[in-house]
Amino acid sequence: MKMALKQKQAILEIEDVYGFRILVSNIGEVYEVLLAIGKFFDGYIDHDYIKTPKTRPDKPHLKNKSLRLLQFIAYVNDIPIEVQITTHKFNKENESLHKGYHLEKYT
Repeated sequence: MKMALKQKQAILEIEDVYGFRILVSNIGEVYEVLLAIGKFFDGYIDHDYIKTPKTRPDKPHLKNKSLRLLQFIAYVNDIPIEVQITTHKFNKENESLHKGYHLEKYT
């Protein structure tokens, strides 16, 4: 299947250059990792989809599915880095949702 971008984004609108995901065993560890990161890096919680899962009621095929992760924006030498923290279980669900998102966006 060939994919084509449906919408363009200006380079100046890109908010983070680097990003990574940390997988942990349980929800308590999500917040423990957040506290540890917060001791070493300036930043802020961008989204807490663990506490308040992100749902898409406008998408019937995503009924009963939700994004579950905590997104923290850390700054290293004034460069924003997106850090996603989630559990192994939630990561599997998130990856499934992300695949559907890309199919909608690029086909």
